[in-house]
Amino acid sequence: MVGIVGISGFGGDESLRLIAGHPSLELVYAAWQGSAGTRLGEHFPSLPDKLAEIVIKKWNPNSIPELDLLFASLPTGTSAEALELVPKDVKIVDIGRDHHYVDG
Repeated sequence: MVGIVGISGFGGDESLRLIAGHPSLELVYAAWQGSAGTRLGEHFPSLPDKLAEIVIKKWNPNSIPELDLLFASLPTGTSAEALELVPKDVKIVDIGRDHHYVDG
């Protein structure tokens, strides 16, 4: 089971596109403050019905459902602290800027 936080941004949009086309990934959670309460299909009309019906939740790292994998596309400066609160058994793919490798 897979989730995306930051679904409204470019990284979230790309994650959604990849998940929607992947035969082994099941999206069960989508979050972002600005779109909370709306359905994915309202923002992405070409989604299959099953994905289109998912209601976007307000992002709260303390209340995510049971997930195997979370794609995170949070604003710069916010992901490091927030993702520390995600349960340790959830694998995280952080596509935001906070965890980019910098060769110094």
